Amino acid sequence: MTTMEMALPTPWIALPISTICAQREWFSINREYQREPDIWSRDDELYLIDSILKGYDIPKLYLRKLGDKRYEIADGQQRILTIWKFRDNELTLRGRVSGDELEGLKYNDLTEDLVLQFDNFPLHCMILGDYDDEKVRELFSRLQRGKPLNPAEKLNALPGSIVPLMRKLGKHSLFNKVSFHLGRYKTYQLSAIFLLLESKGISDISPANLYAFFRKNKNMNNSSSVAVRTRKVLNYLDRIFSNKTPELSKNAWLVNVYLLVSDCLQKYVMRGMEQSVNDFCISFWKDIEKAGRTGKGASELLRFYDANKAGTTSKKNIQNRFALMKMNFINYEKGLELLDPNRSFDRYEKTVIYRRDEGMCQDCDRKISWEEYEADHVRAYSLGGKTTIENGQVLCSSCNKKKGARPA
Repeated sequence: MTTMEMALPTPWIALPISTICAQREWFSINREYQREPDIWSRDDELYLIDSILKGYDIPKLYLRKLGDKRYEIADGQQRILTIWKFRDNELTLRGRVSGDELEGLKYNDLTEDLVLQFDNFPLHCMILGDYDDEKVRELFSRLQRGKPLNPAEKLNALPGSIVPLMRKLGKHSLFNKVSFHLGRYKTYQLSAIFLLLESKGISDISPANLYAFFRKNKNMNNSSSVAVRTRKVLNYLDRIFSNKTPELSKNAWLVNVYLLVSDCLQKYVMRGMEQSVNDFCISFWKDIEKAGRTGKGASELLRFYDANKAGTTSKKNIQNRFALMKMNFINYEKGLELLDPNRSFDRYEKTVIYRRDEGMCQDCDRKISWEEYEADHVRAYSLGGKTTIENGQVLCSSCNKKKGARPA
């Protein structure tokens, strides 16, 4: 055995295309980290088939063995899907790729020699026998370094519980309201941006910064405070925009609106303000776009338009856009009521409230222990209720949970 043979990863096997096509149920694709299935252009597909028909070498496949006759395609799904598509007569050859003699032909139109060439073509595969999920993701990420993965696809291939959190947020119904393209997991990247902004405040949202944030916070999950705050903002935005909104015309505009709502939910009484926020966003968008299109208007509107058009991810650019939008919103909605900066009762206040109410739950009239007691705002905090003894009351945990679930 030569040194080169000893260095080769094992076990390598060669499967003819006929086997890959006949035993399709053996092969599955893990959508949790793989790219979307339709990112190849038609030319990409045609050149692969042409390479096979001409007997050229094509990149190897990596298959993770899951059990008897069960394999996960760790790398090579675009190649396998294209092969299946051609075998099913769903792909038509073009003369500019394969020569005039093959123009317009499908698999069923091939000569016997070409059918045998295609069916018997060996697909070289590495079988990954002892790879856990994280190890497969790491392999996938490394294999794609020479290929054009976009930032969302790279984020999706990273390890850690923050990735399924990102995916879950990426399925939020808010994304059905935007009017820009969301292919190739774009909603994942936007969700990653929102998690970063909720965690660190206004920051650089470049791909490199997102990757670093994900690696540092790989254990963030659905119950983390950052995730809870992010969902709260997305839910509010979903209520603001009741249907497809043409003003949400690019991801920069969605980031602008997200930051405005996130900030306001932390500082102001926003319950019942959804329509007003909607009206402001549409009006502000119109002012900015009109100024940019005509070149006329206040200098700050023109600067916002230029910064928004550039769509830069720098902290300074985002901060400047946010500051102008926030100032205009405050001027637009002059009746904003500030939330009490103290969200929770301190121990002294909790003790005085408990003694005043004689330890009785003010909802179910049950005597409760100190351990069961929760200090509650009589007028809800989200509606402007102050964190004061006068606005506090004793509730048991069960009644407090029920009250929290009721719309105020």
